[in-house]
Amino acid sequence: MKTKLYIDVDGVMLRRTPQGYQVANHALPFLRFAIDQFEVYWLTARSHEGDTTEIERAFRHALPNPTMSKWDRDALTKTVSSIPTAHWEETKSDAFSPGVSFIWVDDNPDTRALNWLKQRGLIDCLVVVDTDQEPDDLTRVQGVLS
Repeated sequence: MKTKLYIDVDGVMLRRTPQGYQVANHALPFLRFAIDQFEVYWLTARSHEGDTTEIERAFRHALPNPTMSKWDRDALTKTVSSIPTAHWEETKSDAFSPGVSFIWVDDNPDTRALNWLKQRGLIDCLVVVDTDQEPDDLTRVQGVLS
């Protein structure tokens, strides 16, 4: 059984720029790696209920990354749609199942989720990423996850 990998969208896969959201550098290779190595889920404020509609819309409306070819953009669209969304209620930690191995990639974990991780000795399951400030941060994260 593969480890579950929960990935946030904003600030991780989509970077905030003065012009609007842009697909993060290395997004497609990162997602291909993640899908190959893990059981991947979106864990984002864009969807609490397991619906990918808003996530797909966010990627469609994001500014294209100038380093991506049209083929890569098409492949990214298909890849994004293939990843299910985790269900959660009040805090993202609601998505985590006790006793199930997981890693969570997020740029700004909320205090309640951080406390949940700390109380259970699972803070090492969190990988903080910030493509807003570090455009190539997905490469670092992929190295951490390897």
